Amino acid sequence: MGEFVITSLIFFGIISVTAVIFGVWVVGSVLKWVVTGIFGTPQRRVQGRAVPQVRCVRRGCAAENPVTARFCRRCGLPLPAAEQVSVRRAAMW
Repeated sequence: MGEFVITSLIFFGIISVTAVIFGVWVVGSVLKWVVTGIFGTPQRRVQGRAVPQVRCVRRGCAAENPVTARFCRRCGLPLPAAEQVSVRRAAMW
C-alpha cells in the first residue's frame, strides 16, 4: 500500500510541475501577442545595430522581413527588393 501512495504522489507531482510550466508558457505567449499587438513588432537588432526591414506586399500578410530575405517568412511570397548577398560556402567533410 505504501508503494502505491509514493508512486501516486510522484506521478501527481510531475503532472503538477508540468501544468505549472505549461501555464507560465501560455501566459507568456499571450502577453507577448498583446504587447506586439499594441506596440508593433520590435525592430530586430544584431550586435547592437538595427537590421533594416522590408514589408511583404501581400495585403493580408504585411510581415516585416530582413532586407536580405528573398521570400516572406510568414506567407512565402517572393519579396520585390531582395538584395543579392554573396555567400561563401565551405565543404564540410
